[in-house]
Amino acid sequence: MKIKLPQGRAILGYHDFFGEEHQERLALLKGICRTNLIAEIGGLNYRLKPNNQLHNDYSIQTQDRELLYFSGEQREIYERYGKMAQKFSRRPGDFPLLFTRQTCLFALEEIINSDIAVIPEFSMKDSWENLLKYLLAVNTAITKIKREANEGELDQVGDLSEVKVDEAKPPLSLEDISVKTLVLNELNVSSNQLYVPYRAYKLLQFLTLHQDIGPITKDYLTAQYQMNFERFVFEIMSLYMGNNPDGKNNVKSSGLGLPIDTTFIYYPKEDSQKLFETFSQVYPNTEYEKLLSIRKYPFYNSGESFLLTDNTILLEKSYSQFINDFWFDKVKPIKDENNNAVFNIKRYRSIIGEFFESYLKSIVNHIIANTKHFKVKCFDELVMQIEGQQNELTDIYIRYVDKVFLAEAKSTGIYDKEKYSGELNEFYKESREKFFDSFGMKQIVRAITLLPDHVNNIDPGFPKKGTIKIFPALVVNEKALQTPLMAHIFNKRFQELIAPLDLGKYKVAPLSLIHISDMENMEEHLCENPNMLWKILEHHTRHDVFMPPFYNSLNVLQIKPNYKKPLPLYIELIEKFGTKEARKVVES
Repeated sequence: MKIKLPQGRAILGYHDFFGEEHQERLALLKGICRTNLIAEIGGLNYRLKPNNQLHNDYSIQTQDRELLYFSGEQREIYERYGKMAQKFSRRPGDFPLLFTRQTCLFALEEIINSDIAVIPEFSMKDSWENLLKYLLAVNTAITKIKREANEGELDQVGDLSEVKVDEAKPPLSLEDISVKTLVLNELNVSSNQLYVPYRAYKLLQFLTLHQDIGPITKDYLTAQYQMNFERFVFEIMSLYMGNNPDGKNNVKSSGLGLPIDTTFIYYPKEDSQKLFETFSQVYPNTEYEKLLSIRKYPFYNSGESFLLTDNTILLEKSYSQFINDFWFDKVKPIKDENNNAVFNIKRYRSIIGEFFESYLKSIVNHIIANTKHFKVKCFDELVMQIEGQQNELTDIYIRYVDKVFLAEAKSTGIYDKEKYSGELNEFYKESREKFFDSFGMKQIVRAITLLPDHVNNIDPGFPKKGTIKIFPALVVNEKALQTPLMAHIFNKRFQELIAPLDLGKYKVAPLSLIHISDMENMEEHLCENPNMLWKILEHHTRHDVFMPPFYNSLNVLQIKPNYKKPLPLYIELIEKFGTKEARKVVES
């Protein structure tokens, strides 16, 4: 049979144009100034996703414009490469990509970690085609995703749009494809400009008030950035949204006068100098796909200005990357008087887990604020006695008449070693079973099995007759789990586990894999209309063959954040640290 899967658009590489791979990519950049390279590629990356857009712009108009730009606006080069690229269009309306966020980030990481020199008074006039060839060579490097299967290989990001799947003997393993394309696909997952820093504010507030780690958090922010957590979040927001207001610093190209957005170029004020200096170091790295340097240090110091490599990475510096940096830079090195580690990774993750649960509970409470007809309990409220032992039914329990939403919350992340392995066995680390269980799989299945005999302990009004519809879910913090195939893979594992169970009157829907950002996007809509929850879940779980990412269903239903919750916080921060102009930017 055929399964409709997410379509992947081909990324054209050096080998597509020249029939071979270029063995020495950096040799193509010989004689080109380091700062010019970072400025041109950083500028390209910003134009693909400026700060007023949520998603990357991969339209044919943008690809065409950038090809003209990176041809040095020379018509002969532009037409030559354009004609070759057109040969790879597979159907009307379909076109391959030359310029992507993945291309830019890999290239920036490689150049920043290279010994390419700064050349004073350099001009790009005669170097554009070599830079274009280099970007194509980078495309070849990032799309080396091949696997052997019964029907051959999956080339590049592949077109997964109608893969034939024989359930008895599948010619393609979707789990294998998902792992091999994970790194590329994660970079296509968007981060919300307002909710990520809002979540970061709540995280840092939680950490600074935490009994064990609070003083350490304050010391870290002071030592690293010379500011408290409120100012830190404000600065991240200001850097993301407040630079180059109204495009006053924008310029035009010297040839055809193409507009060039310079919002990625920063000239810091004195009170922000420490932040920029900290954010513009270099972390030595030869595994460029891991982006270790620009994830930790998203700016490049050109001497006269600071160039932003990626605005999404800048946002994540306040949340996911902060969690990583804080551990490695500050918490892990702390020793007691006997030179023993004060915190191990298990304890640190447990503290992050405490925050995640409290933050998720605040969202649930906000959702149900205007309803009296839902039975809702979270976390400690779901602890009950079973055979003399304390047991937690699940993390989130919501019931309305005969519909029940059960969810496990997990702040667990995937380590870089596994995430970037590209191999299924390495990705699953210890075992496939343990991988899924680390995100709550065993617990959500157990919760379903406990319902018949124990649900009345926490919900005395639970219906005694009739069919009960159960909507199971895992709510996660790991962004990689939003990539196109993960929801399907998790549901497949869930179906394996519930297949042998006698579920009686319980009709169990497919498993929903929900990211914390999905909860943020839904919460205002559900606060206004709590019954929308069941419409969303019914729509999402109607897919009985292939489960898409949860955000896909929200997009189809036009469920988008309205920012009622984070905006008051930002206005408060602006009143403390900002200007009237900054307030206008946020309010707009």
